[in-house]
Amino acid sequence: MESAISNVEYERLLAEIKQRFSSAQMRAAFAVNRELRLLHWQVGLQIAERQEIEGWGAKVIDRLAADLRREFPGIERFGARNLRNMRDIVKEWPDASIVQQLVAKLPWEHNIQICVCLLGPSANGTLMQPSSMAGAAQY
Repeated sequence: MESAISNVEYERLLAEIKQRFSSAQMRAAFAVNRELRLLHWQVGLQIAERQEIEGWGAKVIDRLAADLRREFPGIERFGARNLRNMRDIVKEWPDASIVQQLVAKLPWEHNIQICVCLLGPSANGTLMQPSSMAGAAQY
């Protein structure tokens, strides 16, 4: 025989499940963000190293962007501007431990804004320009 559950008990159960679900979603989002920041840094490192060691010019970024977009259609992070941003982040934070500890906790757009603040708005024309220092990133 089934016992009747009170509305209060049911609402409490529902609230607990919703809270657990929301907490799990948030932890998952932070984990994804951390992995993507690390991926961006690693891609930037590869590009920076190849440009420095092998003397590759800026055109390699355009070519990489075209090839990566063809391979991964619909993923915007592989555009030429983002690849340049990835390379420039590495130049500002060459130590991977910084990326893992601090930079990885910030959204990508915030990392770019920090570089713009450190390097100045021109930043060789490769970093995005914020609409204002307190404004949203222009992506």
